[in-house]
Amino acid sequence: MVAVHGRAYDVAARQWRPERIEIPFRGGVMHTAFEATPRGAVAWSEDGLFRFDAKKMAFVKLPIDGPMTPQPWCDGSAMCYDSKRDCLWLSARAEISRYDLATGKMTRLAVSPPAVLGGFALWREQAHLPEADLILLMRRFKIGDKPVNIVFDPAAEKYFAVEVPFSDGKEYTFSWSSALHYDPALKVALLHAGANDGRVWALRLDRDTLKLTELPPREAEKKGG
Repeated sequence: MVAVHGRAYDVAARQWRPERIEIPFRGGVMHTAFEATPRGAVAWSEDGLFRFDAKKMAFVKLPIDGPMTPQPWCDGSAMCYDSKRDCLWLSARAEISRYDLATGKMTRLAVSPPAVLGGFALWREQAHLPEADLILLMRRFKIGDKPVNIVFDPAAEKYFAVEVPFSDGKEYTFSWSSALHYDPALKVALLHAGANDGRVWALRLDRDTLKLTELPPREAEKKGG
């Protein structure tokens, strides 16, 4: 486990490694995003993308072919790994880009988030669930008087609202202190509710049984479409 301040934690030994890792990019905790991939952890900063080589204990800069997504910002940016396409989805505010790890190709999507998301396309915490092929946003949003989950379909490049009930029958909203991650071994999304709650929720989405309600882009909503 690698931290942005240049230290690594040995999960098997349950201790921090003594050596420091050189950080070849700027940004610190406020302007750097990390994401785990089978190729190694990837850092995204104002200086580009860097893959952590665990054998060398060093970051290696990744090539980028295409327009680079603007630098990340702590609460308004997103990066998640998509095992179905072996790519990273990056989002800075209202933009979404796809970075193919095998080729280094960066492609910006021509999508506009729905009005309910405000100015952020994927928000701060999200995870790609390969079985459903959906990117699930951590935070819940109110449409009408009911909190719903929002998902982004990377194949259709569309947003949908979906009602996902909680096992205790209550309704919850999550915010900046919560965290969401996909566990490929368990094939579930794990959500830590954060400092205000502390509980951990597990979710397995079955796309065949989901009721997805398409959300139009902001421009269409303004026009009444």
